Amino acid sequence: MEKGVFMAAIPIFIALVAAPVLFGAVHTYAYTTVFTLVLIGALITAVSQVRRDPESGKLCYEMPLVAMNGVMVVGILWCLLQMVPLPVAVVNWLQPKSFFYAQMAQSPQDSSRVAVSLAPYLWPVRQSLVRFVVYGMLYWSLIQILSTRKRVETLIWLVLGIAALESLYGLYEAFSGTHRILWYGKSVSSGNVSGTYINRNHFAGLMEMALILAVCAGAAIRVGRLESGVKSRIKSELLRKIFPFISGRHGGEKRVILLVLGAIIGLGLIGSASRGGILSAAAGLFVVALLFLKTEDTRKKGKVMLAVVAIASILAFRVDIEKVLQRFERIDASLEVRNRYAKQTVRLAADFPVTGVGFGNFKHAYPHYQSPEDKDYFIDFAHNDWAQLVAEAGWGGAVAAAGCVAALLAEMWIRWRKRNQSWSLCLGAAGIGAAVAIGFHSYSDFNLHIPANAMILTAVLAVGHSALVLQRMRSGYQLGHRMWKGPLWGKGGVALLLVLGLIAYALNGTLRHAAAEAHCQTVPNSTLRKPAPPTVSDCLKAIGHDAANAAVWFKLGLAVSVLQTADEERLQAAAQPVLSPQWASIDHAAAASIRDRLAEAVRSEDETRRRWRLNQAAIAAWEHAAALNPFDAHTHLTLGWAYCRYPEDPSLQDRWIGYSEERMKRAAYLAPMDLYLQESLGNYWIMRASRIPSHPVAFQVTLNKALHHYARVLSLLPEPQKKRTRDRMIQTATRYGLKFEDLLKIGKL
Repeated sequence: MEKGVFMAAIPIFIALVAAPVLFGAVHTYAYTTVFTLVLIGALITAVSQVRRDPESGKLCYEMPLVAMNGVMVVGILWCLLQMVPLPVAVVNWLQPKSFFYAQMAQSPQDSSRVAVSLAPYLWPVRQSLVRFVVYGMLYWSLIQILSTRKRVETLIWLVLGIAALESLYGLYEAFSGTHRILWYGKSVSSGNVSGTYINRNHFAGLMEMALILAVCAGAAIRVGRLESGVKSRIKSELLRKIFPFISGRHGGEKRVILLVLGAIIGLGLIGSASRGGILSAAAGLFVVALLFLKTEDTRKKGKVMLAVVAIASILAFRVDIEKVLQRFERIDASLEVRNRYAKQTVRLAADFPVTGVGFGNFKHAYPHYQSPEDKDYFIDFAHNDWAQLVAEAGWGGAVAAAGCVAALLAEMWIRWRKRNQSWSLCLGAAGIGAAVAIGFHSYSDFNLHIPANAMILTAVLAVGHSALVLQRMRSGYQLGHRMWKGPLWGKGGVALLLVLGLIAYALNGTLRHAAAEAHCQTVPNSTLRKPAPPTVSDCLKAIGHDAANAAVWFKLGLAVSVLQTADEERLQAAAQPVLSPQWASIDHAAAASIRDRLAEAVRSEDETRRRWRLNQAAIAAWEHAAALNPFDAHTHLTLGWAYCRYPEDPSLQDRWIGYSEERMKRAAYLAPMDLYLQESLGNYWIMRASRIPSHPVAFQVTLNKALHHYARVLSLLPEPQKKRTRDRMIQTATRYGLKFEDLLKIGKL
């Protein structure tokens, strides 16, 4: 068993080092690497827990009974609740807005729906489920790996070492003037310390957790008695004068090293100029200080904390401290923006009160609720993890999550109260302090959505837990938490299969997503060169790996639509890989339909019919994208335009126009503050008006719709941009042949 646990520690420790270095593991190649390493370590840990029972002689499976088990179970069950198809009547009664978006996901040609999910878009929920499993397995593995004091201290040195190196690297880059992160040229917050993180606030999240761990680790070291001899006394007296908290030789050197590491980390935190990070670190250290005051053995340890903070503050004046102070002067304006995000997020939560909009769906659903002040931004996160949790999990999920966090902290608090050893008390306080700090910071940022920070927090919590449960016995160290044991050919085997099933699910999801992204990139990646637009073949390969990602289907539609203007030679070249024998039977109905229509287009000699077939193929791809993700206004907009092109049967033109108008209404509803989309909607209604000049009433109604969207765009623009935009609108109307008096109406907007 010990050998297996040791082997499990290798990939997990590598992952904890790699995650911060690889830009916080926010990009596909980075989080795929670290997640795979963690899951491999979890797999080895799970297998190593199979052992022979000394009493019965039977093979048994053991697993720890800790509060984190409940956290992981609740997270998994809530994701499943959001994804499982339910009867339409149940969803409409439980959360009407989910049913509304389920209707929006349907094609206008098809209104039949028997069962729908509470989460309108399932792919982000599946990706979130993978992350929950990874973080849960990381904690579960670490508390079994950290079965000796030496291993706990090894992990502490590992975390503090990587944090200090991140800080030194960030300081070097900030003051050298290169403003680069490894090979990536930094464009955001240049001049501030951010290590290898792209965002300095997320770097500050790492620093605040590491600083608390450094303080607690320094306080945990028990210094031995003085040695006899003149030299030893002189050395000890000198150390005592320089570092008053050192009372002897043994452990003193470690404290000095931890003090230096803490000072470097504190310097990096202040150099990041992150107000939330600095205040959160202060909150975490304050909680640690309160814990230290609770027991006689740790009451004097506050000196370590004060020394670290004091030295970091002194060194901070070597940094551009004015920049930090200026940012604190602008804290009201920053809080106003973040509070606006949170206010709009609460509006989103009010529409999905029970189970939420679905984990990971915030960025897809938020454009409908976006305020006019933020019209120029695409907002991925609410900058308030607590508000975003309520929006994505609903009030039911938020209450369940709060209960799980309370249970986890309560478990640590109860164990902390029962211990009387300085080492256990100090390191146990590190887990609580780090959780408080990151929780405080989450009020104004989204650190828990950064894989590296979530993993480091998990590691610090595991350190705190292991320090509180480790008991020294004559035969060695023993973990003091309760263990559940079951026979391998009974309930133990069932438990093992469940654990292995979760690991297999997460590993499969991680690798399939990475393989799909290799063919068709849908997750932004600023650190690598932007790839060329994917071809039809690339998109179909990506769909073969991950068919639930709506963005891949949207890009497939774009790749097909580009072929409408291609000559025959280019069309043949693009279609040849898709029509090869390897694609003869595609394991997806929608993809197979697109392939068949593409084949018909290639065989067709009539150019009009060829274009219509290609347009049909593109429409099929976009309709599937809209069915997967009904939140995407641009998919509905694209479909609305596509329905108007090349009708195969003129008698069906009115029906297709009806479908087109329905898509445009959905797009207008989903993104009212998207200026490009609103102007495109105005252009659409101008086009529609140009086709019915002989029907005055219908013409005027249609023109008014165009003017409505144009007026919305102009009302959101600053004065210097209005004239250029208005001129562009007039040019569009002129191109569609509108009369002069109609153009004057646009000019008066």
